[in-house]
Amino acid sequence: MHIYRNNIRLLKSILLSKSSHGVILPGIVGCGKTYLLGQVCRDLGQEGYRLFQYEGDDSKFRARVRGSSTCILDDIKSSGADKPFVFVDEVQKEPEIFDAVKLAHDKSAAKFAVSGSNPAFLRTIASDKLQRRAQVVPQFPLSMQEILAHNQLCDDGVCRDFLNIISDPQDLSTYKPVRPKLVDEITAVVKRYLVVGGLPQAWLASDLKSAMTVVKLVAESGITETYQTTIAADDEIRQFLADRNSQEFTYKGVQQSLRTTKRTVVDRVIDHLMNHGYLFKKTPYLDAVSTTHSTYFATYSWVDPGLVSYYSTTTPSSQELGFRLESYVHTRLVDYLAQIPQKSSLYYYKPFTIKPSNDALSFGPGEIDFVIKIGRAVIPVEVKMTARHAEIDTGLLEDFVKKYGSKFGIVLYGGSTIVDLDRKILFLPYWSI
Repeated sequence: MHIYRNNIRLLKSILLSKSSHGVILPGIVGCGKTYLLGQVCRDLGQEGYRLFQYEGDDSKFRARVRGSSTCILDDIKSSGADKPFVFVDEVQKEPEIFDAVKLAHDKSAAKFAVSGSNPAFLRTIASDKLQRRAQVVPQFPLSMQEILAHNQLCDDGVCRDFLNIISDPQDLSTYKPVRPKLVDEITAVVKRYLVVGGLPQAWLASDLKSAMTVVKLVAESGITETYQTTIAADDEIRQFLADRNSQEFTYKGVQQSLRTTKRTVVDRVIDHLMNHGYLFKKTPYLDAVSTTHSTYFATYSWVDPGLVSYYSTTTPSSQELGFRLESYVHTRLVDYLAQIPQKSSLYYYKPFTIKPSNDALSFGPGEIDFVIKIGRAVIPVEVKMTARHAEIDTGLLEDFVKKYGSKFGIVLYGGSTIVDLDRKILFLPYWSI
């Protein structure tokens, strides 16, 4: 079954642009990078490009690259291709590959794409090696919107609508909403997604057991191998992070729940999970106060609900489903912000004050799930499972909009699109992003 990936459009626009050269596509194991680039290669072939495909897993190719950095360029010259396109998968397996790709680009004007399942490596070393020649386009598991669009339950244009909303926030009175249809079948997709997640092979599996077998293979081949050594506490820490998915994290909670009390051990596991694309972090939004005060609060979200099921439970409570939905939105927002050329950050918000007596930072009750900051603009975002917008308390969201001069606030919920001009709140279906 072929499910159209939204990134295909973005990748083709980059690669076919006269001002662009190549792309770096990082993503976790099993998220569909190779399949996606395979489709891009076929589409570029129709544009007259000649494909030169290599595998970092291929020991013979690695030996060729180590022997001569001109090996890819030699292949291109010997073929006589005037529009070459080079694709190297699992590029992190051999550092010399980057010199070969650079020479192919510099000497033959080859377009190129490199991918791999070590996001930290691709975002740092690969970006440095291919500096000014490539744009990083992270690849994530299937989104709800992609699945729904495939099943003709949602138009594929709604995701671009959301990107336009946050990248160039305007007064809501000028917004012409895209109103996705709301049907009962969407509920079934969302319910299954929040258990098995969006890893393509897991989503396409015939039953829960088969789906979780796929997730298990991804966890064991991807997460576990990121460590040079493994200690007994690692799995406990990962399980703790799954149990606390999208909930406020404190080291005190870790020490009370786990056998290890060493902060360095916990930090090592968290750092590896974040560097390899399995975990995302957000901290409270403090605005200008951040220059003088800091906080130890943080929230960690897993990149895919299936991994949360693997480490915790496949029968989540309604509250746990809410946290999984929030972590799903976290992944989607990370994806969107990667497509925006301006400086961007992602936070959450807790009302705070500075005590005059001791200049201490103090947090009050309430919380806004996300604060998107793009340039100087900030947009607060709340996530709710309910499909009834009248049940949603938007008081804190409205206060934030007024305090920080936001054009509007966004509520992602289970209902249809509603534009509330009086409260400056835009209600959008969470499955449309």
